[in-house]
Amino acid sequence: MSALVGKFSGFRLGGFFGRFRKKKAVVADGRPKDRRLRILLWAVFISASCGTVGLGEPLDDLVRGLRDAVRAQNASGEVVVVAVDDLTNTKLGGPDYPRRYEAKVVENLFKLGAKRVFFDNVYSKSSTKFDDAQFAASLSRFRGRVFLGSLSLPDPLTMERTSYVPTEPLRSKVRLASLDLATISLGLSHKLPYNTPTGGKLVPSLSNVVSNKNNDSDEFYRPDWSIKVSSIPTVRLFDVYNNNVHIDKIRGKDIIIGYTSVADNDIKFQLSNGYFGGVYIHAIGSETLLKGTPVEFNWIYAYLVSILLSVLLLYANSNTVSYSTVPISFFALGLTPLFLDQFLIGVDIGAGLIMFLIASISGLPERRIANSALINVSTGLPNIAALRKEGSVVQQTLIALKIRNYSEISASFVESIEREFFVELCRRIGVTSNEGSIFHSEDTLFWFSDIPMGANLTNHLQGLNALASSAILISSRMIDVQIAFGIDGDFDRPLSSRIGSASLCAQEASEGNDIWKFYDPERQHEAAWQLSLIGQLEKAIDNNEIWVAFQPKLDLTWNRIVGAEALVRWTHPERGTVGPDEFIIAAETHNRIEKLTAFVLDRALAATNEIHYVYPNFSIAVNLSAQLLESPVLLDLIQQALKKNRFPPDKLVLEITETAHLTRSTIALDVMTQIRAMGIHLSVDDYGTGNATMDYLKLLPSDEVKIDRSFVSGICSDAQDRIMVQSTIKMVHDLGRRVVAEGVETQDVMDQLRALGCDMVQGYLVGKPVPLGVFIRQLPEAPQRLAG
Repeated sequence: MSALVGKFSGFRLGGFFGRFRKKKAVVADGRPKDRRLRILLWAVFISASCGTVGLGEPLDDLVRGLRDAVRAQNASGEVVVVAVDDLTNTKLGGPDYPRRYEAKVVENLFKLGAKRVFFDNVYSKSSTKFDDAQFAASLSRFRGRVFLGSLSLPDPLTMERTSYVPTEPLRSKVRLASLDLATISLGLSHKLPYNTPTGGKLVPSLSNVVSNKNNDSDEFYRPDWSIKVSSIPTVRLFDVYNNNVHIDKIRGKDIIIGYTSVADNDIKFQLSNGYFGGVYIHAIGSETLLKGTPVEFNWIYAYLVSILLSVLLLYANSNTVSYSTVPISFFALGLTPLFLDQFLIGVDIGAGLIMFLIASISGLPERRIANSALINVSTGLPNIAALRKEGSVVQQTLIALKIRNYSEISASFVESIEREFFVELCRRIGVTSNEGSIFHSEDTLFWFSDIPMGANLTNHLQGLNALASSAILISSRMIDVQIAFGIDGDFDRPLSSRIGSASLCAQEASEGNDIWKFYDPERQHEAAWQLSLIGQLEKAIDNNEIWVAFQPKLDLTWNRIVGAEALVRWTHPERGTVGPDEFIIAAETHNRIEKLTAFVLDRALAATNEIHYVYPNFSIAVNLSAQLLESPVLLDLIQQALKKNRFPPDKLVLEITETAHLTRSTIALDVMTQIRAMGIHLSVDDYGTGNATMDYLKLLPSDEVKIDRSFVSGICSDAQDRIMVQSTIKMVHDLGRRVVAEGVETQDVMDQLRALGCDMVQGYLVGKPVPLGVFIRQLPEAPQRLAG
């Protein structure tokens, strides 16, 4: 501790608080001069939030996995796995081989001197009477030394736990060992309980029994995953059955019998061990508890250490003290937990690491800005901070010159050429006129010009482009320079805003391969709207500006309206109608699609309940962004909407939209499977575009396919469209699914679709999207109106 104090003797408390009091100094444009306090507070808040809700857990387990790999060690050998592997399955007749074989395996294991035998299997279903009797007899002979598994699993919908235990007469012959486990951190690792509530009592876990800990807690612990799975002694069950195992491998050992074959669907993953049979989780847990009792320190301890390190990083007077916090944090958050791991003491560092990373990544640039003051240290030119000090309003044209290929230029030299390059470029700019100070920011130069917007300015830029773009001699090499200009001539706006405008125009000119681009003041209003769109969208939902329109779906076989699609609409009090494509894409981009979907789903179900009074078989379709399929709250969101509106699930169709964003995620596919299990129908929207093709049609568990309007509209005039639609209908029908064609606007198209065997259609011919009241009034007339 004294050494640590000496190390930081340069950090004086008086200096710290003195500098803290000065943080309210401001620059000319009115913004805070030093944002380090804000960075610190945000880092404290974000990391505390991550720790509180468990968002730091994946990072914790990733770091722990790395630590486990560093200190990888072999097992003690006191626990032996008898593997039901591929060879065993082949030789004994498959994974459901007769239990009389297991009876013989138990006999042979105890002949070889096994201490105890544990089955990683519940045996909750009966086998044949003969086999069960054989197995029970073997268990009875070794009563108290053989353990069968039990499980207590939560229902994914109700979360009520269901207990699974061995059947009679097996249960009365053995003791039980819980096989429950928890998969954590996005599947990176697993935890085990000491005991599990099963059938009204606590059943000790298999690892708890093996270690003789007799721990009566129902808490979970993290096994020591530095123990290599590959080091667990393992023999084949088939070899034990044939008495083909040396006695030294079994004598005095605890034996765990479990599946290791991929065919048995019990393969697990852990970061430092890779993929392995689930039985090894219990083996590693047993090895862990044989070493001692794991102790866990939650995130708050490393979090407090990180606060101290972050304060030193941001506020220490000495740069040496500030930058030394980086290696100290490596020791405190990296090496110290690694050392404690040796003693089964786990420390969660995720929240603390997030805290220090935010402080480092955001705070260190603030220190560099303060140190460099108003000068770019690489080129010696005034920097962007100096440009901002020119005044809040400057009555001159602001020009930004962006070097489009500067990254390529820099990468082609082994030595630093920044100063030489920019000095020469500034010299050429000065040749055309006396532009005054030139400010440097990364790959862009800024300066003010007295030339007003107009022809004179464009002529000036044309000449400047020719001069600045001609080859520059750097380190005996001639290099070509590509530039683009951004110009802001709106003198009434604050300088900080004009700098952004000029930079944006230069970037757009660069991307468009143009010489220059002028800032258009009209764009400011649209940009402001785009920036505030998400905030306004949430208010619009609360203020009933968002509403749901209903577009009918016509059954071509019965020639009647059988359902509708609920389509979200936004009527803004000032802008009028806001297009769905605009705000839905924004909602997805900014992770607000969940609230919007919940709103539309609730309104759609409530409205359809009114229709059900007259048309009980009426179904409603609601769009579901593919992005939501990996949301952990989606299923709850759907269930709550169904329960709130007492809505029959089989009358709800969820249309999966934006399939281009849908990956082969097992999470998404599992969620879709669970949705179908609830009785809800799934529809693949926009088939034929994006990822909604045959590959995804085969992959997704859907009931319905909607053919995109881009193919439907041309079936009367384009033979290729007709062939594609016809083949799609046949293929979808062969897969046992129904087909909906959207975008039907003419009677000829509808007649063609009816002839091709399409099930349902949707489009302006059937009906436009309208408010609920209008839709209900149209319902009785719809079948007659479309009968022709």
